[in-house]
Amino acid sequence: METELTIEGCGFPPLSARGCQQELSIVEQGTFRRTVNGDLNYVGPKTHKYKSIIRCEDKTTLVNEGVLMRGATVRVGCLQRLWQQGGRGFMTLEREAVSGSIAGIDRLQKLRIVHQVDAKTVELSDDDTFVSYRPWLVMRVIALTLNTDEWGLKAGWILELEEI
Repeated sequence: METELTIEGCGFPPLSARGCQQELSIVEQGTFRRTVNGDLNYVGPKTHKYKSIIRCEDKTTLVNEGVLMRGATVRVGCLQRLWQQGGRGFMTLEREAVSGSIAGIDRLQKLRIVHQVDAKTVELSDDDTFVSYRPWLVMRVIALTLNTDEWGLKAGWILELEEI
């Protein structure tokens, strides 16, 4: 396997997805307003969505025909890890976790046992555990850029996505 990145329905030919980089950022959905007393309040949804840019340079590009067209919906098993803090007992993850990607650690950097109950639920055996996981995100393709350096024998791609 050349990468942990997964895009359902999209294949990675050999030498097309080594050393990928993923950037996640929160989509701006709300706004800030000041009260008459000068306090700053956020006016918007309590939940957030992500946008992502995935970059890769290798020897060839990913499978894109018929799959990664602008507006297409894809399910992405991210490279970027998300973190949540929890205590002993059950904890619901904000996003569905890629199977096998969940790990736990405490403030002293000791590994903690995290049992995955289902795609979004884990059971923690210790208090004050930080849980890390790679999320599955259902996203829409915003843009795909392919590039080739003929004499440098390199190819690359940039995929821009936003969570639905």
